Amino acid sequence: AFAAGAPSPLVRSSARGWPALMVVGSCAHDVVFAGLCAHCGEALPAQSSSSSMPRRGAPRGIGAGDGGSGGSGSGEEEGAPATKRLRPGFLTASLDLQVSKSALDTLAEDERRRRVRARRLVVVLDIDHTLLVATPQWQAGATTLKGVRGREYYVRFRPHLQDFMKCAAELSELYLYTHGAAHYAEAVVRGIDPQGALFGRPPRLFTRDNTPPGLKHIEEIFPSDTSQVVIVDDRDEMWSQNVRTAHLIKVSPFLFFPPRDARADVSLEGCVARWQPPMGPAGSEEVASDRQLPAVAEILRRLHRGTFGGDSGSRGGVGADPPEGGVPFVSDMLPALRRATLHGCVVAFTGVGVVAPTHPLAWWCQQLGAAVQGELSAQVTHLVAARRDTGKCAEARRRLAEGPRGLHVVHPGWVLRALATWRRPCEVDFALPPEGPLPDFCGSAWSLPRRPPPQAATAVACAAAVAPTRGAAAEDEWDEWIDEVVVGAGLGKCAPVAT
Repeated sequence: AFAAGAPSPLVRSSARGWPALMVVGSCAHDVVFAGLCAHCGEALPAQSSSSSMPRRGAPRGIGAGDGGSGGSGSGEEEGAPATKRLRPGFLTASLDLQVSKSALDTLAEDERRRRVRARRLVVVLDIDHTLLVATPQWQAGATTLKGVRGREYYVRFRPHLQDFMKCAAELSELYLYTHGAAHYAEAVVRGIDPQGALFGRPPRLFTRDNTPPGLKHIEEIFPSDTSQVVIVDDRDEMWSQNVRTAHLIKVSPFLFFPPRDARADVSLEGCVARWQPPMGPAGSEEVASDRQLPAVAEILRRLHRGTFGGDSGSRGGVGADPPEGGVPFVSDMLPALRRATLHGCVVAFTGVGVVAPTHPLAWWCQQLGAAVQGELSAQVTHLVAARRDTGKCAEARRRLAEGPRGLHVVHPGWVLRALATWRRPCEVDFALPPEGPLPDFCGSAWSLPRRPPPQAATAVACAAAVAPTRGAAAEDEWDEWIDEVVVGAGLGKCAPVAT
């Protein structure tokens, strides 16, 4: 590596003259731990290892792989220093370890290949209102979690949490990403995963103490490759639009403790809640019927099957080489699967003011595959109504009085249920009542009773009502979906859901 006659780069020991350390040229400091280069031992000045800071060659909010490329987006900007290093979050949550871009790309590719051979996705989970809900003081129904120095935290775990975690762990590697404090999140991890079987030891845990404030950034964990990453979170607005589109499974918030939880007034649900008078806290019957986690488990199973094909063991089984051409990116598979939910539906809104295409409810309808129109045209299949005293509602009633035309008048809970399950809900269950009090738009997504067998009159009425746009085959698929999710068929270890 050196020209003839150049000084030797060897640092010699005093005994036999054997080299104690050899540095070929200048060290690139590719791997740094706790401020020391792992190759040459030089102490280096501290620098931010946050992967979500504006990076060379990548605009803010479009991090490496955000848009679904699955590749590296951390290009070098001309004139930028070559010593910028980032934390490989997929390996450690510690900020002490920093690696260069070239080392990061190598590590990320090795990890990607390992996961593909093992047929495993990556699932990043939020904590609060996704897996559980916390309260500052003990209340009936709370579980006490022990923190450091005798501190206690009071939480209510979402129904079917442990069954969901087992199912998700069979299909993926699990990470936690919360804006909660580290000591609280660590107590939660000990409560959910005391043996470290789900999140590892130390846990794959990202909190406000080791990530920047503000929006969440997928680059904090996967700065170079997001091709197999799925995010489960109730707060979709905490992620960039690219991540929401390509990686996010948005779940309904889990609310349990009185008084009214402030979470009910923000995000998508906050927009919907403003269209009706404030409702009381969720009752025990509604909470017991919450089937969000079994629904997410089913979505993950469908994503896994679409990405890797078949059930576990197909395509050569675990440990087999990836199929020729590789496997599809989750960032391609997830939006396609979600768009099938309301494919063929044309939605209009009434009683909610002006709904621009960027309004959260309209935006999510489009992500679910529906077309959104401003007027009640002849092509509209679903009028989502928050009030009965509007011109559009009157026109819809007139059309329905003339005979079945494939038009359904539903309240906003129909959209929330579709978003929570990625299955088209039965319109009869979410029909806007012609008189009397309006239902709880947000709470009704899970408070509905399970439908009786198909021979019952209500099920026959439901099938007849949706026949113009849904069809008997889709109705049979819905019943199979209910059985599969609630009972857990195909998910292996999921226990039946209480109804």
